[in-house]
Amino acid sequence: NPPIIILAYNPPATLKRAVQSVLNQTLNDFEILIVNNGSTDQTAAVMSHLVQADPRIHILQSMKGRSRARNQGLTKAQGTFIQFLDAD
Repeated sequence: NPPIIILAYNPPATLKRAVQSVLNQTLNDFEILIVNNGSTDQTAAVMSHLVQADPRIHILQSMKGRSRARNQGLTKAQGTFIQFLDAD
């Protein structure tokens, strides 16, 4: 199951749409790792709602910084192929 890693820094308006674009694909066997990259807005609440809606979605926490967030996602990802998707 290929992991899709989504970096999230203050994207509550677009995060749902980004996740939905993955869920709309014909491939069903995947996991979504949303890495909260130090958001200071409603992102955590949106992520919590998404996790409750689908067991393939997981939340990771990272200190601020795109490289740190990507590395955090890579550390937890399992699979041969990995896809990054920006939340916006």
